[in-house]
Amino acid sequence: MKFTAADVKASAVFIKEVFMKRIIFFLPICLAIFIMIVVFYFSAQPAAKSTEMSDPFVVFIMEKIHIGDAEKMAKFWQFAVRKSAHFYIYFLLGNMVILSCKNFKLKLYPVFAAVVCLLYAVSDEIHQYFVPGRSCELRDIMIDFCGALLPILIISLIDYKENKNDRNKCIKNI
Repeated sequence: MKFTAADVKASAVFIKEVFMKRIIFFLPICLAIFIMIVVFYFSAQPAAKSTEMSDPFVVFIMEKIHIGDAEKMAKFWQFAVRKSAHFYIYFLLGNMVILSCKNFKLKLYPVFAAVVCLLYAVSDEIHQYFVPGRSCELRDIMIDFCGALLPILIISLIDYKENKNDRNKCIKNI
């Protein structure tokens, strides 16, 4: 059997499409697991090491925006920067978890994604309880969960509006 150039090209396109669909399917869950590993790693840092890692970043930011004495301002802004980091990392996690849930076509995927993120936030704080100088704080759980919940709500609302438009089109066609 002879294959033409068109046959080879068609099969290459087919393989590429299948490969891309698999990447798109598995990428969010792989990224969610990666984010969880990063969170676990940073949560395992003792308080002194964590402060040592974040203080230079805060000082750098304060120097760039020229707000007073950077060393003194770092102490003031450290709390806000640390809590913002909690929010943003869980924002990324929420994105990846809800996209994973959608890819697996789970019913009530927003609820499932929210529960996964909440349980991970709780487990992260429990983990920190056992790290020297760290503590388990309800405030951090709430910040983490709010960060994760924001993309879950945004994506859910977008999907709801798209589905509502699809339902309206079906009703009009009847």
